[in-house]
Amino acid sequence: MLKSSEWFSLNQLIECCTTLAYQDNYPKHSHQEYILSANLSGVERIWLNGKTSFVQSGQVTCYNPESIQSSTFAEQPTRFISIHIPQHALIDVIRENHLSSSHSAPVLTEGVLHHPELFQYIQSFTQQHSTEQTQQAFLLLCASLFQSPQFADHQTSHAIRLLQDYMRTELTRKISLDELSQISGLSKYYLIRSFKKFVGIPPLQYHMQLESTTHVIYCVSMCIHLMLQLHWVFMIKVILLEF
Repeated sequence: MLKSSEWFSLNQLIECCTTLAYQDNYPKHSHQEYILSANLSGVERIWLNGKTSFVQSGQVTCYNPESIQSSTFAEQPTRFISIHIPQHALIDVIRENHLSSSHSAPVLTEGVLHHPELFQYIQSFTQQHSTEQTQQAFLLLCASLFQSPQFADHQTSHAIRLLQDYMRTELTRKISLDELSQISGLSKYYLIRSFKKFVGIPPLQYHMQLESTTHVIYCVSMCIHLMLQLHWVFMIKVILLEF
């Protein structure tokens, strides 16, 4: 039985779904898009390029456009997330960020991948709701797919520190990736990848953490202020009673 649910489209461009499958199969077929899947539970048996493999929970499968593939599911239910990425979406990322002199569709590593970072980004991508968060998650996903070299030069680290300082002064409103890209002089692709390397989390999450921390500090300071006021009121009453 194949039970697909939660089909949805992101930016009217990329389709995603979660699937629960058992005692069934996908016969040999192909897609025009790139297919990325994250196996959340269970085991999937796949056939790709004449080779049979088993996909365990926590692993990723990747298929290039036009690749012939099939899947078989046993009695144990298998649950997975699939993302269908049009070829032009990856071509646009490559062209806009000068990742290759060729503007043709990239050929990705196919089959079963043990790639915890990519697995995490597939999950994260399907959980975003705002346009900015979705764009950030997609670029992180692409960076993980392309395995672009992480650069740590002085100019980039200076740009990241500049962004951190800027975000600390802008805690009363939402910021955008376009805004951060303009300030840093980095493309959104390299901005997100580099920021996560230097800071540990993507820029939008960093800004939200700053907002949350600032709110907590404010609440704590107000409590302390109130407690001090109550203490002084009590002390004044004690002094007055003594007289």
